[in-house]
Amino acid sequence: MASISHGHEYDVEEIRQSDYPMLKGETYLDHAGTTLYSSSLLKEYMENMTKSIYGNPHSGSTSSQLATARVQKTREHVLQFFRADPEHFDLVFVLNATNAMKLVAEAFTSHGKRLWYEYHLESHTSAVGIRELASAGRHCFESNNEVENWLEEGHLVTGNQIENTIMNGSATQSQELGLFSYPGQSNMTGARLPLNWVGRLRHSKNPAHDRVYTLLDAAALASTTPLDFSDPEEAADFTAISFYKIFGFPDLGGLIVRKGSAHCLLQRRYFGGGTVDMVVCNGDPWHSMKDSSVHGALEDGTLPFHSIVALDYALATYQRLYGSLEHVTRHTSRLISQMYHKLTALRHQNGKKVCEVYKDLQRIIAFNIKSDDGSWVKLSDLENAANEQHIHIRIGDVCNHGGFARHLGLEAWELIRSFRAGVRCGCKNVMIGDKPSGIARVSLGAMSNMEDVDTFVNFIRQTFTSRVSLYIQNILIYPIRGCSAWWVDDGASVDIASHGLYWDAQWCLVDLQTGTIMTPKRYPRMFLVYPEIDLSARILRIRVHRSVWTHSMTDQFLTVFLDHEDSNDIMFWDEERRISVQLLLYKEPDIQAFLTSALGIPCTLAKILKEQVADGILSETNTDNLDEITITNDCRPLDYSWLRGKAPKANGAQRPRQVSVAETLGANIVLSPLSENVGPDQSKGLHFAYIDDGKTLFQIQGGQVVSF
Repeated sequence: MASISHGHEYDVEEIRQSDYPMLKGETYLDHAGTTLYSSSLLKEYMENMTKSIYGNPHSGSTSSQLATARVQKTREHVLQFFRADPEHFDLVFVLNATNAMKLVAEAFTSHGKRLWYEYHLESHTSAVGIRELASAGRHCFESNNEVENWLEEGHLVTGNQIENTIMNGSATQSQELGLFSYPGQSNMTGARLPLNWVGRLRHSKNPAHDRVYTLLDAAALASTTPLDFSDPEEAADFTAISFYKIFGFPDLGGLIVRKGSAHCLLQRRYFGGGTVDMVVCNGDPWHSMKDSSVHGALEDGTLPFHSIVALDYALATYQRLYGSLEHVTRHTSRLISQMYHKLTALRHQNGKKVCEVYKDLQRIIAFNIKSDDGSWVKLSDLENAANEQHIHIRIGDVCNHGGFARHLGLEAWELIRSFRAGVRCGCKNVMIGDKPSGIARVSLGAMSNMEDVDTFVNFIRQTFTSRVSLYIQNILIYPIRGCSAWWVDDGASVDIASHGLYWDAQWCLVDLQTGTIMTPKRYPRMFLVYPEIDLSARILRIRVHRSVWTHSMTDQFLTVFLDHEDSNDIMFWDEERRISVQLLLYKEPDIQAFLTSALGIPCTLAKILKEQVADGILSETNTDNLDEITITNDCRPLDYSWLRGKAPKANGAQRPRQVSVAETLGANIVLSPLSENVGPDQSKGLHFAYIDDGKTLFQIQGGQVVSF
């Protein structure tokens, strides 16, 4: 079983292979919604379930006692995981973080005292909903600075003077309680809010802060960041958490209650099974709540004890795989930083950015995509494209309406107007004016890796980033290896063979004195030899520069038939490329005389048949029925680096810059941007979709992809 490889890190690749087989072929980027469970967790849990009997904890049987003991053991392990001393804290098991916050809200409003409620703009919808129970007043802090001012001065800034008066004075009334709620981390952008607000509020001497308690939504924060309750005076009164966001399984939540503040919850009016010691149903109704523990008075009905047993295994498995949340924090921080910088660096061909990210580097990335004309890409298009590529992301308002409206610049009147026009939560194809109706969110987890980051960034780049439209300006073929290029005529077609472009490097020159293949590095005059292919006449025509032409050469050029047969099959050694080459040597006196006069040494032309390395003949690509064709000059190309900037002249004239550069580098294809003055009819029929990361990928008419 995979485990941590050394002190402060873990081997994520080993863990993915052993514990997350479901990730094969999938890119999961919604860990803020729920992370993934490990296969070893399920295996150990199911093995225990098949060997143990867990009865209802409200019974007294041995199976019930076993369930009760496992629940209590798990409760202790969870508190230990968060460094929460059981003397000062208790854990109440609930369905999820929403139920945890709902439990607090209902308890605050069910014992006769009026509630006034303050919450942060970027709160989860479940925290915002508490305001509907606040009969004494409510206030939304629209920024961190506003919270800071309230903590320092005790005053609220609002345009509603009636609300302002009530809010500033409500907590000082004996029949009222205040509740201040905020997220430890925005579930939309990943922005961290100060955890020290809790301690500052508790220790404040300002009368406006009297009887105000704190509710911390830590569901998003705790998913990849350790919570530390070691100092009860600095911990929130009530903290909501989601275990499935940390471990992936089970689907369970928790409410960590600071015992010094538990009395606010214990006066609630509703009671369920297991929370009372006695109930009188007939006559005068009466009941007595359990007071032995906080959780005993708040956990209504039968607990999801099987899920709680699973939680204990989740804790153990998580610590075995990852060591601690500190390790996970470092791991995810590195990855999200890489993704953030890669996404924000993406640009369209006109220089405009592709991704509109709604916050500086955080633990979550919330963004929208813009086209090169500045228009927004539909969220449905992004989602559908991601699904096709097996990429899992979150689309919509992510249950954070305040943060969504703030970062997209949406005013209240715009939201109401859009609602009246039919826009609802989950609408992905509509715009609110000229603004998107949601965001895309990506988040990483303990088992995320760099491949996830690169896969997503490449997906955005290839799917939504416009590229410079390129066309083939020139095609260069080097019929004789080491000599100048033949520039294919406009409109001419070029076949692709298994070794590369057809007719490319099909011949070479041989030094008859040494019996070696000639190279331009040793015989620079080779650059003054200009071969060309005449397919209609089936000939190879060889011209030479006027500076090397002599009167002894009876013709201006040499003609060699492509189907030439008068030759000998001989093996030659190519010293520069360190390979053996099987050649057909041309013996005709006129061929040898022409080339010898031009190059100044006895030499001749040869046709290349096979090239061998130490392990055998170089393998050829089988192109039958292939959708992909690889174009290469040679697997062991000649070294032209020594000649850069020293390209020869043609017929005494300076060669064009692109000609010199292309031939110096031995290029086969010269690309140019497609401008208004160059139409598709001038581009030889090849248009390119994208060029990427040192590997050039071409989308060719007809559906083939060529890479080299």
